Amino acid sequence: MKITVDRFEGKYAVCYTDDSLRLDIPSSLLPDAGEGDVYDISFSKLPEERKKRHASVEAKAKKLWAD
Repeated sequence: MKITVDRFEGKYAVCYTDDSLRLDIPSSLLPDAGEGDVYDISFSKLPEERKKRHASVEAKAKKLWAD
């Protein structure tokens, strides 16, 4: 997915996708960005990260409900 920086509002870069979806992204995540810059955004699943987080939440729940 490609996004284009349209403008800046406060601490946010107002960006739009090719499908005209607006995304307000913290400017700190786009250092040196300028109006009109185009970024390629990749949303890749990270199954191993999901497993780690699920295990962490499960451990916390068990601890919380332990007698």
